Amino acid sequence: MVNVIDCNVNFPNISFSEFLSWGPTAHNGTEQPLWSINDDLSYIRGKHTLKFGYSFESQKSHGFGQQNISGHAGFSFLETSVPGATSATSGSSFASFLVGAADSGNTETIRFVAQTFDYDWHVSWKRRKS
Repeated sequence: MVNVIDCNVNFPNISFSEFLSWGPTAHNGTEQPLWSINDDLSYIRGKHTLKFGYSFESQKSHGFGQQNISGHAGFSFLETSVPGATSATSGSSFASFLVGAADSGNTETIRFVAQTFDYDWHVSWKRRKS
């Protein structure tokens, strides 16, 4: 649809110290296409046998991801608790969220890492003696 916000990309991830997080999981993964080609050929003429062959293989590994593309904000009970508190017996991470007291945050850019692994190829031949 045109002009519709994709919440999997555009909604920030929000985490709380004692509650479940809000926000989407990102599209991350790896594509690994592989192609190979090989062939063998034998040529026999009288007492002679010639064998030829070749092989080539290409493995690609394309890593991609967009974790926290719209940012991440973390909220803790510590911002709204009694000073010096070390457990969630006072304060609330949701209260910290409501007053805008973030504990942590970050953002990332879209990643794409392309790698190609071309395997060696060779041509060989053998001659049979009779």
